[in-house]
Amino acid sequence: MSRLEFGDMVFYAITGLIVILLLWLRFLEQAIGLWGAWVVWVGWVAFLVRTFWRTRKSKTKEALGF
Repeated sequence: MSRLEFGDMVFYAITGLIVILLLWLRFLEQAIGLWGAWVVWVGWVAFLVRTFWRTRKSKTKEALGF
């Protein structure tokens, strides 16, 4: 995942939401409410955005010759 593009990030975020919600509804909803799945998803999206920004910074440095 070293070369994460914007479209990849959006796809992984949406797919991650679907997978997390389905697994959450199957295994964890009785113990922890559905809000917990949203918290996990926000963490996943934060990871994706951070990876995207790192990739973008490295591309900018390469383009400028640093």
